[in-house]
Amino acid sequence: MITTNLRVRNLEQAWLGGMKEIMDKGREYRKDDSTRAGMLRKALDFLSIEITHPEDRPLVPLSKPGCVSTCSEADAEKYLVEKLYTTELPAENEAYTYAEYLTGQIEWSTYRYADKGFYTQKACMTVGRPFDLIGDRSIPCLRMIDTRIINVDGVDRLHYYIYFRAWNWFGAFPLEMAGFQMLKEMHCCMIECASGKLVVPGPTVCMSKDAHVNDIEWDAARAWLGE
Repeated sequence: MITTNLRVRNLEQAWLGGMKEIMDKGREYRKDDSTRAGMLRKALDFLSIEITHPEDRPLVPLSKPGCVSTCSEADAEKYLVEKLYTTELPAENEAYTYAEYLTGQIEWSTYRYADKGFYTQKACMTVGRPFDLIGDRSIPCLRMIDTRIINVDGVDRLHYYIYFRAWNWFGAFPLEMAGFQMLKEMHCCMIECASGKLVVPGPTVCMSKDAHVNDIEWDAARAWLGE
């Protein structure tokens, strides 16, 4: 099994560090199903990255000469309000949005922390349903955002533990992680308002059993890595 564990400061370091590991050590294989069946990719069997200061700005990689830009912070803000936290139903061309799973759980976890205390271990938000495996349904890549409040040096910090069953590292990671950080910052404000106690954003741990870069992105990934 090809496993990697990294500890970095911010989101850009996580993206570049994970991408370096995938490009250098990833196992090559072709997809068997989904809309990208037959596409060649490099992937790690398991990747875990602890990001100690995911709140560092900018939340997305700054553009570099000769490199393909992945997204902007405006894109991340739009992703937050349209895909992560909204009561709007998915568009006709969308099988799902993460918001349909997360929005209610964000609110429930907020009140659990306020009512039960910051040391509850039940504020784990899940994505997906058992019957998603039936037939050819589109299955969410994000499967879980577990949360925990840890008191560090007298300050209560909200930690996120994010798990993806498969993660498009080059094209999706920067946008999604910026959106998750914005979501965490909003979550802190909600918990503080509900509990009357200060809560600030803490580290994030992100994990996947299939962190990958598709072959059509290899050249762009190497350019970002300076190779």
